[in-house]
Amino acid sequence: MQLSSWTLILLTSERLISVWMPFKCKELCSRRRIIIVWIAIAILLFGANMHFFFTFDVYANQPSDSNETFVLNCDLHDHFIDFFIGPWYWIDALLGDFIPFFLVFVGNCAIVTKILASQKLRSVTSKDDKGNRKVTSLLCLLMNPVFRTTYRKPSKSENQFHLHYTSTQPFVLSGR
Repeated sequence: MQLSSWTLILLTSERLISVWMPFKCKELCSRRRIIIVWIAIAILLFGANMHFFFTFDVYANQPSDSNETFVLNCDLHDHFIDFFIGPWYWIDALLGDFIPFFLVFVGNCAIVTKILASQKLRSVTSKDDKGNRKVTSLLCLLMNPVFRTTYRKPSKSENQFHLHYTSTQPFVLSGR
């Protein structure tokens, strides 16, 4: 259960790096590095949960209604009950719930912050660009009659330019 939470942290970290450092993302988040980090997390969590091998045991109980059959139960040793009620309760909650929630929450907030800042920057840039578009559109409108009134048999390169100019003019005038 803890490994799934930490896998989400790893995915959030990869998304955070791709949003905040897009040019370093390929280097930092290579498949090999992600696998190495995931294996390291799995080994650390295995070490944290290794106590289950000696705190629990299999007990053979004989039911009271039958004197020949035994029922096998996996149960906590009596002398580890205090450990499970006290420290392990909080260690498990921290490793499986609180730390992963905090890291995923902070990572997603940082991603949203960067996306909103990028959108704001894009809107400011597009507002500044609209004035330039008007000037470009006006120049295109003025140049079109000049091309048409000074017509002579164009050379091959001039003909290609004229074809390119007339085909891109509607696109430029549309403001895209």
